[in-house]
Amino acid sequence: MGTESPAANSARTVSNSPMPRSALVALIALTCNPALVQPPALRVAIRCDADGLRVGDEVPITFIVTNVGGASFDYGSSPPYRFGALEFGLQAFDELQRPVIDPQSIGFPAGGIAGSILSTPLVLGIGDSFEETLPLNEWASLRQPGQFTVRGTYRDAGATFESEPVTISIAPRSRSDMLRYVAELQDRWTRATTKAERDQAVRRIAYTFDARALPTLLDALHDDAGFAASQGIVHYLPITTQSVDRIVRDFKTRGLPPDGVFVLLGVGASEAQIVRVIDRSLQDDRRSSWPTAAFGATLYGDDRLMSQLIAIAETIGEPARIHAVQAIANNRTDEGVAALKRLLDDPDPELHLHIVEAIRAAYARPRAPESLFMRPRGRLLLDTDFPDLPR
Repeated sequence: MGTESPAANSARTVSNSPMPRSALVALIALTCNPALVQPPALRVAIRCDADGLRVGDEVPITFIVTNVGGASFDYGSSPPYRFGALEFGLQAFDELQRPVIDPQSIGFPAGGIAGSILSTPLVLGIGDSFEETLPLNEWASLRQPGQFTVRGTYRDAGATFESEPVTISIAPRSRSDMLRYVAELQDRWTRATTKAERDQAVRRIAYTFDARALPTLLDALHDDAGFAASQGIVHYLPITTQSVDRIVRDFKTRGLPPDGVFVLLGVGASEAQIVRVIDRSLQDDRRSSWPTAAFGATLYGDDRLMSQLIAIAETIGEPARIHAVQAIANNRTDEGVAALKRLLDDPDPELHLHIVEAIRAAYARPRAPESLFMRPRGRLLLDTDFPDLPR
């Protein structure tokens, strides 16, 4: 009779153990993970300190997070808006307890393009609390007056903590008063001296849902409050044929701002409108728009853009040349392949690396993506185009 292997003997020992197999596996996992992170013990409450709220006002909701556990809790400070406060959530319900529409579900694509999020690490001691005030308007489209029930959530380490509800009342605002209020906010944006002040003014303008705010948000889109303005245009202001035409005209006149492609997609501009804007923004007198326009060209793969993309890619010292290379690689033409081969011979090692990465990324594109949204849709490179390039 053969000798039983140690592995088989071990397996038989486990199977004969009186401890349930699932419990044993869990015990082993715990033993092997002494640093297993346990969810903190927190209590979350919310309040609204604002009185006399009217339609169009910012509605501040303050979170109070208290450490009720037996250990300190590491957390991070949050910028005062939704895309910077990812741990927090708010939901509002009307007087019939129907959920109020989330502004991120308005327009397309929902969510938009977030900027960088910086968080300062902090420690919450046992029994201590911290507060964070965030605008309910970032989670609820408060277009109508009424009484609303608001609930808050805080998430950390895989756990979700819910607050008790609070009630807020929002009074109506007349059209003439809204006109004065929008003008006041526009003046506040003009007078702002810091980016934080401009961002806040732009967000408050968007919360009015007033179509007359579009010119100001377009100006902000070309300035340093671009992300806030793009969110306002796509998710708050009315999207109409007239507003889309106004945006397209603005971009053709002033060039694509950094968030311009997102805005065009978000308000439902047609492909023909978007390509015309990209084409105009690739011209020599729109140099500041070249990176954004080349990104748009990467998505749409229109042959009419190729000659200007090649010219940009071959412009020495041009920051947008890498964006142009990506657009060329994602819409195969004979001229584009020839240009990429010329650029591969460039003596600049950093440029060579970027071009190789762009070609590899183009080859790695899904051959049959489930969706073309935000995916390049131009012709694919042939295997014979760059046979010696390792992939």
